[in-house]
Amino acid sequence: MLLAKLAGMLEADLALWSWGRGFSVDGGIQPMAMVDHGMTDSHKAVLADLALDRRNDTEFRARIIPLMNADRQVTVIRKDLYSDAVWKRRPFFRKVCDGLGMDSWVMAVTYPLPDTWANLTFWAAKGQKELGERERVLVDIAICSISWLHPTAAEAIPPDVFVGLTPRQRGVLTLLLDGMSRKAVAKHLKLTEHTVGDHIKSIYSHFGVHALSELIARLLRSS
Repeated sequence: MLLAKLAGMLEADLALWSWGRGFSVDGGIQPMAMVDHGMTDSHKAVLADLALDRRNDTEFRARIIPLMNADRQVTVIRKDLYSDAVWKRRPFFRKVCDGLGMDSWVMAVTYPLPDTWANLTFWAAKGQKELGERERVLVDIAICSISWLHPTAAEAIPPDVFVGLTPRQRGVLTLLLDGMSRKAVAKHLKLTEHTVGDHIKSIYSHFGVHALSELIARLLRSS
């Protein structure tokens, strides 16, 4: 498995790849798929708890998003965002260290499309070699050169999700999940916004939902 091989190269103990939608610094991030290496249920519970901590999550993304390059991609180690002193004073430092048993990390975040993101993170356990510049370079190369680490919706969503939809509805759904607005979908497919709206209503009816957020949650549960 690629994630395990990358973790071995980095001498990392835990690894997590996730992919989803949303860009807003103050919320709206919705994961669509996740793959992990080395994580136990307790590790996942700690990460879920951190993800639900809106204050910490908002501050973290406020720090990392301005560092993105022109291609909306960035790879950082912990010290790029927090000095040792600041990190140890942060409320979730104890949660990370005690809950995960980890002390350093390297993270890559990329936005291949305006509202579609991918995240690749590796952690090293307390007492192990700290993840630093070498690991940052390797992760940066990985996120930039391995296409499946930042897929489009059509590549990441299981094919059976589209069963029962017309070809046009499949196209509309794929573009919506890739982060396009209704107006952008209409322009891309050379349709009117009204026609796209009709397709969206049919898609929602097919899945038994009333909004895109409900549909994303349904697809996430099914995957």
